[in-house]
Amino acid sequence: MKTEYDFSRAIGNPYAKRLHRQITLKIDADTLAYFQQQAEIAGLPCQDYINWHLADCAERRQTLAPAAK
Repeated sequence: MKTEYDFSRAIGNPYAKRLHRQITLKIDADTLAYFQQQAEIAGLPCQDYINWHLADCAERRQTLAPAAK
């Protein structure tokens, strides 16, 4: 192992902006079942599929009006 390394030509991590952050969400059972089914059809893990949908909504600045109760 070297005592000193030269990082002057190092390249930054291109994925640093896309790092994931763990959070907790409460999702209705029917909604979760829908996303699990869609993720299986797409061949993706459910969390990745949900993240993909949320990222798409955020990119398009999509908003939803709350349903009347």
